[in-house]
Amino acid sequence: QPWCGCIHSMIETRSGRIVLVGQEIIYPGWRHATVMFVSDDEGVTWKRSNVLDYGEGHHDHAGSIEGSVIERADGSLYLLMRTEAGVLFEATSSDGGLTWENLGPSKVRSVTCCPQMGRLTDGRVALLWNHPPRHQPDNAHSREELSLAFSEDDGKTWSTPIVIAARYDDPGGKEAGNRRVSYPYLYERKPGDLWITTMQGSLRMRIALADLDKGEIPVPKLVAAAEVKPVPNGLWMFGDSTTAFRPGAVEKVYSVRLQELLLRMGSSLNVYNAGKGGNTTRDALARFERDVLSQQPRVVVMQFGINDAAVDVWKTPPAADSRVPIAEYEKNLRTLVGMARERKAKVILMTTNPLRWTGRLKDLYGKPPYDPGAEDGFDAPVLAKYNEVIRRLAKELGTGFVDVRAAFEAYAAESGHAMDDLLLDGMHPNDKGHAIVADLLAPAIRDQVR
Repeated sequence: QPWCGCIHSMIETRSGRIVLVGQEIIYPGWRHATVMFVSDDEGVTWKRSNVLDYGEGHHDHAGSIEGSVIERADGSLYLLMRTEAGVLFEATSSDGGLTWENLGPSKVRSVTCCPQMGRLTDGRVALLWNHPPRHQPDNAHSREELSLAFSEDDGKTWSTPIVIAARYDDPGGKEAGNRRVSYPYLYERKPGDLWITTMQGSLRMRIALADLDKGEIPVPKLVAAAEVKPVPNGLWMFGDSTTAFRPGAVEKVYSVRLQELLLRMGSSLNVYNAGKGGNTTRDALARFERDVLSQQPRVVVMQFGINDAAVDVWKTPPAADSRVPIAEYEKNLRTLVGMARERKAKVILMTTNPLRWTGRLKDLYGKPPYDPGAEDGFDAPVLAKYNEVIRRLAKELGTGFVDVRAAFEAYAAESGHAMDDLLLDGMHPNDKGHAIVADLLAPAIRDQVR
């Protein structure tokens, strides 16, 4: 992908050596690793250090990345790096930056964003970074709060973080990237007078060290995802109850997880959920304009089929056919794709998750055409054919495509795994299932928005 980590830390040591923090991509594995460059002739020539690779992650934002370096009082160098581990990683050099050792986790909790250190005139080291937000302490990706801490022992210990700036989650806001105040820079204009800027969030602030204990930024009230007012150019998840929010049953549906993944990747795109329980493609056609197209989407992810394919044998008299015949289902999908493209929106079609029997489902559907004696007897007789339509249409129409069904089946085929590991009730994905869907969607989304 056309992305690399930010180069944002360069110092001149007391010996006159310039030390620049960089990174490179590691293959195989596809992640970043930190590399330092040093110059003793004011940048005319450079020498390269050993590679700092902590061995975790398999995508272009993974690994050790976007580090910040200081010179300690004893002449050694201290480095803090962004990782996906929930903490900043650290390393030290005793030869001016050519050889680095002691790579490992620091005690500084952090989301997946870069730190910035700076030496103050009073001898302390200042650290600017995105600590997990106070209102969501387990959130590993939020860049809503910018924190400041100090060390009096060259990074061995740090003071309690102080939130000095915040731009809280407001997906309904007009400004792209309005969740972030990150990629900070620090300049001490005069002793005790700090100028702080950020690349993300466009912060421009001046703060006196003496004023840091005079108050604090209030912790925000959380806004439910369903209450968010959409803005144009969003990513819309359009589907049935396997897409919709499920409060009390699923902690994070795939739309929420996808938003977190995109933030982690550095994207400012907003994700919205237009899932509605019980919907077929007929229902989708009836509400597509109102619920999705009117919001000027950039990408629409469509996942329908479970309700379309259902044969309601539990009714009196029992139904003999699917709720939406397969020919009509195909026609409806074609129409939905065409409507989206007329509005210049990209489309990703997704297959449904597989279904499995539960006692309740057997009581309702345990009659022909379904086979209650087969493990996939609630799935293979009818729904599998509808998924073949999705696969064929995605290829024919040239849409994006995510094969959720195949991914779930691949998981279940592994030793010690079962399809029920991914399903809440035989029909809807649980949190683990939604995590798989989000992981599949993230690269598909990136392909569509290049």
